Amino acid sequence: MKINKQNITIIGLAVGLGLVLLFFGMDKFTQATQQQLFEAFQAGYEQGAVDFVSSLFQQTENCKITPIHLNNLTMSVVDVACVQRPQEQP
Repeated sequence: MKINKQNITIIGLAVGLGLVLLFFGMDKFTQATQQQLFEAFQAGYEQGAVDFVSSLFQQTENCKITPIHLNNLTMSVVDVACVQRPQEQP
């Protein structure tokens, strides 16, 4: 087989098309992977928030004061239904 300019052009175009298709395929794969990671992160975040609130509800049952910690900050939490307001004197 003789290599001439037409064959070189066809080979060049085929390689270029292959590279373009490879680029788009990798881009779609990367987007799908990032979407899966984002969805997993979002589901974990939502589940963590639900678990935290559920735990807080359980810990504050029966008017128990519950400390919560965030880094070096601490706050005590109590159910407002347990707080008695001072009665006003008539």
